[in-house]
Amino acid sequence: MRQSPSLRGPGGFVVWISALLVAASCSSTAADEAPDGGEDDPPRACTSIPCGDGEACDAPDDCASKRCEDGVCRAASGGDAPEGGSGDPDCGSATNAPCENGKPCGVAEDCKSGACTKGVCATPTSSDGAKNGNETDIDCGSGPTGIDTKAEPCAVGKACLAKSDCFEADCVEGICTWTSSDGFKNGTESDVDCGGGAPTNAPACAVGSKCTAPADCASDACMRDGPTVGTCVDTRSCATHYGGQTCGAREVGAAGAAHESCCKTLPVPATFQDRLHPGKRVYLDKYEITAGRMREFITRMEELYGGQANIRAWIQANMPPFWNDSAGDATNWTRWLPTGKSTTVTLPRFNTYKPSTDTPDVADPQGNVGTDWILGPNGWYFYTHGHNCDGEYGYPTYWHPPADWLANHSDANPSSSLQPRMTREQLDVRSLNCVPNALLAAFCAWDGGQLATVSVLQAVTNVPYGNRNLASCSAARGGTSSPSCGGSFFYGVPEASGRFGPLTEGGVPSWRHFNNPLTCPGNDACAFANYSDDAGWIHWGPQVPYYYRPDVDDWAARIAAPGRMTRDVVRINAGDEPWMDLRGNLQELSLDDRTANTYAFGGVHYDSIGRRGKDANRARQPEFKIGQAGGRCMRFRDP
Repeated sequence: MRQSPSLRGPGGFVVWISALLVAASCSSTAADEAPDGGEDDPPRACTSIPCGDGEACDAPDDCASKRCEDGVCRAASGGDAPEGGSGDPDCGSATNAPCENGKPCGVAEDCKSGACTKGVCATPTSSDGAKNGNETDIDCGSGPTGIDTKAEPCAVGKACLAKSDCFEADCVEGICTWTSSDGFKNGTESDVDCGGGAPTNAPACAVGSKCTAPADCASDACMRDGPTVGTCVDTRSCATHYGGQTCGAREVGAAGAAHESCCKTLPVPATFQDRLHPGKRVYLDKYEITAGRMREFITRMEELYGGQANIRAWIQANMPPFWNDSAGDATNWTRWLPTGKSTTVTLPRFNTYKPSTDTPDVADPQGNVGTDWILGPNGWYFYTHGHNCDGEYGYPTYWHPPADWLANHSDANPSSSLQPRMTREQLDVRSLNCVPNALLAAFCAWDGGQLATVSVLQAVTNVPYGNRNLASCSAARGGTSSPSCGGSFFYGVPEASGRFGPLTEGGVPSWRHFNNPLTCPGNDACAFANYSDDAGWIHWGPQVPYYYRPDVDDWAARIAAPGRMTRDVVRINAGDEPWMDLRGNLQELSLDDRTANTYAFGGVHYDSIGRRGKDANRARQPEFKIGQAGGRCMRFRDP
């Protein structure tokens, strides 16, 4: 704080009066007009008592020097104070030794202690309102010379000599400054030297660091809920607890549950190469995509596009190398993507959509592929055996608020007892089904990879694609089976073939529990690999798990969360960490990469729809979806 000149008081002590505490002029008249006979320049007005040399005055007491001549304060004469000195004739001047503590002073150099506090030499402290001792700024810092005041480090903007002078900041060009390498969380940083923006403009944070938004993380993924909320995770879609961090053995909250990230990915043998990513190591996700991960995708798109999940715009701005964006309505993938909650499109194959192929053609038929429609009970999809996406009779796992479900479900009946009854948390953990090819492919692209290809699924399982074709089915069993492929088949391949092992429960194929659900009441002891179909046969129709839930008549209870069936594992080598659910739970949609220079949708892997008649063509269309199929992503990294 700037202080007023000194005024001699009783006993010879110097009294200092702060300029902030005195508002009146020291002179009532001289401050307004120059005195007669004065100097060429008028005197300066005085704004505090006492007045300094050259300032206007009325009487000697107005002046610090006690000399008021011709209305102007003049410097002291004689023994009042040596010129430029401290006010003590025996010390503190340029020709005298420094003053001891208690002597009057004008500046720090007058004092032996190096501290002139309120006009008196004193031992410097960290609260005397002056920059003294070894301080680098007023009452802060600790330089290498001078009496140690033990002052605290200085705040940002204060003077410094070294980083140690600053409080959680660097010393940059003599000023305490926040930087992205100072070892502290400061400015707008979300963690130490990472995240946030100005003023430090720190780099994005690593996995496990604290974050407040996805942009804080190098992975663009900040957990939005759950036990690890506000930390960076490795993959965008797994930044939500339910369905993002709940894959593995046993149900959420159950004793002995062993859960991990649903985005965990495992390396495919280095000999396998994807032709669109030469030189990259290929990884295939350990788990199927969950409904919760798709919800995170849609939420992020809504945040990006003002409340509307414009996935179509995102793909157009981030076009994957394999994407088919051709002008033709029948082949274009982009046109089937949502632009928001409601997106109307012309249906080029209207007579093949649900509810059956008997639906009559109409001129320019319209359908809705918005996010309120395309996932779950509505949206347009082909009729095939086992489509099962109607909410009243099927099992879509993507949760919609009940009011939205009733509003957007053409078959909804508010009085029906058959309605979706599972909670969002119960469904988000489960594998996603009833999702169109194009939307699934867009999801994997946003999540940092691409939808798994026919080739990578074949390489991992060592089972040919499309074995339900009668000829290949017979060949797969060494020509010894009947052409109908009856017997203990899973997905059209033998009970034990490729890297699939037999899935039995006490020596009995676990699909047989379908016909006696009371012996397998939906707990993990019976949830190893419960495969079933409409008729209870293992080799026909939708093969999905069955959980007996007497309190739920929504068939979504048949779809398991990834990893719950702990016997459904595939390993390349003994001891490897396994991929889960490649045989069971859901059949998987894929990209067919077997034709050079182009990708197509490969339909359902290891299932009849991939190879049987008219269903084969439908399964390869971008809008195709069924209740028995989901998918998983693959990824590419430097070796």
